[in-house]
Amino acid sequence: MNITKTMAEQAAIKMVEPITKKIEELRGQLNQIAYEAIIPTIPQDVLDCFKKCQSYFMAPYYVYVCHGNWKMLVQGLPLFPGTKSLYPDIQIGIEDMERLRKLETEIKEIKEEKEKTIQSIVATLMSLRTIKRVKEGFPEAYKHMEEYSEEKCTAIALPIKDILFSLNKYALTAN
Repeated sequence: MNITKTMAEQAAIKMVEPITKKIEELRGQLNQIAYEAIIPTIPQDVLDCFKKCQSYFMAPYYVYVCHGNWKMLVQGLPLFPGTKSLYPDIQIGIEDMERLRKLETEIKEIKEEKEKTIQSIVATLMSLRTIKRVKEGFPEAYKHMEEYSEEKCTAIALPIKDILFSLNKYALTAN
């Protein structure tokens, strides 16, 4: 069976799952550091009231953490009392900001590596052309493509009849 681009992309996505998990882990660390830096900036009375009456407060999902001219958008934080603005700017310490910047850079580099790896896997699979060649030349990828082997997968049905019906239906009315 010939390999389609969709098949190659799906196999590539499955193969880079460990990289995706690493990105999610680092994103969780980044959010935890940001949350721990934000909470001390909120007065204790407000935090106590927030714990008792969360429904009366805005809880931002996106915030900008800032230190001087450095500004960074952080998403997906745990709930905390927000300010009046939709995307609040919260001043944090320089040590926390530097840690966040380093993590953000690391996440960006890993994402770029992930995209390059996906593209390389897809290109390699497309050049191998068939499941049989993948099995022989790239067994690591074949593990993720076994579901497409001819024994387990039937050919994709093409909607030729539907296409012709639609074309003929409008061709008859045009005359």
